[in-house]
Amino acid sequence: MIPPAPGGSVPISPAETQGCESLLFADREGINPAECVDLQFMGKGVANTLLEPSARERFRSRTRPEPQCMHGSPQAASDAGLSGVTMCDSDRANDEASELTRRRFIQFSSLAGTGVLASIGILSDAEHALAAPSLQLAKGPDPKECGKTTDSDSLWRLSQKCHSKNTCRQNHADYVVMGGTKSKKKYINYILVPTQRISGIECSWICGSSAPNYWSAADYYATQPPTVVPTPVGLGINSKQARGFNQLHIHMARARWESWHDLAAQDNLAARTVAKWADSRVSVRGFSEKLGIIPHTYRVLIWPGFHHDNLFAMLRTMLKHALGHGGTTAKAQALMQYQTLIVIPRPAGGYYIVNSDKSVRDPNNPHLVGTDTCDPLLLMHP
Repeated sequence: MIPPAPGGSVPISPAETQGCESLLFADREGINPAECVDLQFMGKGVANTLLEPSARERFRSRTRPEPQCMHGSPQAASDAGLSGVTMCDSDRANDEASELTRRRFIQFSSLAGTGVLASIGILSDAEHALAAPSLQLAKGPDPKECGKTTDSDSLWRLSQKCHSKNTCRQNHADYVVMGGTKSKKKYINYILVPTQRISGIECSWICGSSAPNYWSAADYYATQPPTVVPTPVGLGINSKQARGFNQLHIHMARARWESWHDLAAQDNLAARTVAKWADSRVSVRGFSEKLGIIPHTYRVLIWPGFHHDNLFAMLRTMLKHALGHGGTTAKAQALMQYQTLIVIPRPAGGYYIVNSDKSVRDPNNPHLVGTDTCDPLLLMHP
């Protein structure tokens, strides 16, 4: 479970949260972590997820909250001790929702088998659709696809060593934070590395509900000593072909000023839905060690937050849309190895979810090409 973000703001009142236990939502900055985040370790059977500020404000503005619903049987609601909960209509799920069914929106404890609760009205505007996770015990990554624990990859070995000795910069059961790229200019940067054996972005397990939210964890630890990254904090992962190690790692570094400026200046070109993300094209400048500051073509999505969304699953869904008629999840999964994915905060609120690969082209700027590395947009070189 991701540690609660530092607060300081006034918590939502108990009347609003219904004690947190029945509402099952916690605000990332405005709720008391001691009251709402550790429910699964208190035997409540579920762990609270984090509600984005925009959704929180919509919730607070209501005079009467929308009914909650549960995916599963009426008996499941009764067994969970929940009253006044209506059953969800499965027809509410659209195509985009079905592809994101394995989000880690609400994480169940190992013995929970009661389904998923959701507040339909709060999240529908941002397309945060939910579906019940598998009730079977979670399986780990497939060694044939994601690598074996006996592999000799140096990052895998080093991360396991510091994790076992509790000597990494940050240590957590699901991931560690280590020093990042060595920079001649000594730019501050780190990498978040899973403690599971995961070769990289091509491993399909990271798109499922069993995988921790590595992006949210990286965002959190980029604000925590001793791994604080100067703002605006950028996060990024390289393609299989562009990376230097065969153990998944998310770079945590300051976003380049040129990149941040270009994204903000072309805000109108960014998509607002996962489906339209596939067709978006934005030219963004970044750094090349050989050519200096040059632009590349990216697909850009504006998204309110990712603390309850699986960005890997969202990327795969977008790739399915990009394939057009006949596109399947399996075909999209085969393309994951070629992708780079970057997260950069948006000045007007929310985040830019930025993707590219070497095949991405913009008809309006045919001389520009895509890239399969996150490095140009993050302050890690030279």
